[in-house]
Amino acid sequence: MLPRQANRTTAKATGGLRPPGQARALLPPGREEGRELAYSFGSQAGQDLVEFALGALVFLLIVFGILDFGRAIYVYTVVASAAREGARYGAVHPEDPDGMVAAAQERAVGVAVTVGPIVVSTPEVQVSVSASYRSVTPLIGAVVGQLTLRSTARQYREVVRGVSP
Repeated sequence: MLPRQANRTTAKATGGLRPPGQARALLPPGREEGRELAYSFGSQAGQDLVEFALGALVFLLIVFGILDFGRAIYVYTVVASAAREGARYGAVHPEDPDGMVAAAQERAVGVAVTVGPIVVSTPEVQVSVSASYRSVTPLIGAVVGQLTLRSTARQYREVVRGVSP
């Protein structure tokens, strides 16, 4: 009998009208603050959507940050490899600076590099290579900005007795 009486009390207090899909609340007589709790369950879906949107934003920012960091490591590895290749060519052919530039640029796959300066001295050859890196993610790009990645490689000149000075 008690639940039936509580339903009548709730129906009288609300005028018999409830929002569509709203569960009937079993309220004791005179308890008006419980009615607000019964109507607030409908906003749970909206709260879930907001939480998902915020969580997805943070998750995607982390994922794209990892991808951008991986790209930066790739660009630096290509720059270092190009400098090493240019210096290796210069160790064998120290009189050909254009060949050093061509060897370094040929090694830089997928990255626009700038080769220079090239220093050829008696014991060694030194080749410097640089490339600019810009993040793909706009938020990370705004924080970090454009980076210039540089690498310098040194190789001792190869000397064959009786042929090279």
